Amino acid sequence: MDDANAAIRSLRAGTAGWSRVVSDAPMAGGIKLMVDPEARADIRLRSPAGRLMEIEARVERPGRWLGLHVPLALYQTAGLGIVGITARATAPEALAVSACLRSGLRGGFVDAFFDKAMAVHFQPLQHIDTMEPDRRVDLPARADWRELILFLPTHSFSLSLHDLRFFAA
Repeated sequence: MDDANAAIRSLRAGTAGWSRVVSDAPMAGGIKLMVDPEARADIRLRSPAGRLMEIEARVERPGRWLGLHVPLALYQTAGLGIVGITARATAPEALAVSACLRSGLRGGFVDAFFDKAMAVHFQPLQHIDTMEPDRRVDLPARADWRELILFLPTHSFSLSLHDLRFFAA
């Protein structure tokens, strides 16, 4: 978990200006913004000092998904009582963002969605959500790889992601 949070901290410490997003192009620590190839969208992001990132998406043709993927070094969940996320974000218009843990398995992957969607609007809100690994059939105890994914809106939007952290205990 420290590796994912370190990658997130490095983005927050940066001062990158606006740039066009190329789907699957890695940012700090392997973090990626992945865009459905069927979508037609102009997506720009920047990482101003003190914020993780700001995203501006102008969508002509919506895709099925748009996700911020954060790799996790969490190959086993045995012995963990809880895993969770905390995030803070703002947007000029109300948005809902869903989060999941994606576990890579031989031949594919499985998604375990957190129960609560992150509500985002003009006031910064602190979001926190957890899951108990041993109570989830969709979260395998072992995985070849895992990532935290924030599923973003597939329509035009603006979003400022101030903070994002993953924890496990």
